[in-house]
Amino acid sequence: MAVSVSAGDSEIIEVETNLSEDSANYFNMKINRAKKTEAVQKSGPAGKMLYILVGVSFGLMCVLQVTLNISLHLAHSNFLEEQIKWLETSYNNLTEEKKQLQISYNNLTEEKKQLQTSYNNLTEEKKHLQISYNNLTKERDKFTELEWRTFNTSLYYISNDYKTWEDSRQDCLKRGADLAVINSEEEQVFIS
Repeated sequence: MAVSVSAGDSEIIEVETNLSEDSANYFNMKINRAKKTEAVQKSGPAGKMLYILVGVSFGLMCVLQVTLNISLHLAHSNFLEEQIKWLETSYNNLTEEKKQLQISYNNLTEEKKQLQTSYNNLTEEKKHLQISYNNLTKERDKFTELEWRTFNTSLYYISNDYKTWEDSRQDCLKRGADLAVINSEEEQVFIS
């Protein structure tokens, strides 16, 4: 394998060696680096200045990137904190509303139970009143069959027997009644 080495401006020395390919690549890399360094030295202060300017620019870009990253992190962090506060407030409001709705539901359930109990009591009372009404109707009908007559809300038994006041009263008491007290002209006409 032949390797070219430059030792100055125009001197190129060719050396014939038996190197492995890896060694040859390494050697070529070293030579290329030496050529670049020599080119920078030849360009003088302008070449060094260019490298310095590129390095400083790269450093400024890194500082700018770090600053932007920090600013974005802070802005995003503040936004997230506001969102978390809003969500916590919403959650607390909804929790309170749920409690109020549960209380309202419990009150309505209790009121429903009371209304159901009241309904059941009224239904039972209606049954008793219906039974009483039926019994009173039967009793009235029984009295009507026994020659009792109805006027307004009262029943009258008109006897054809002539008795003393005391005997008439005793007869009425035996029948579960009493002598009539006439309070109006219509009642007087009815009895006559």
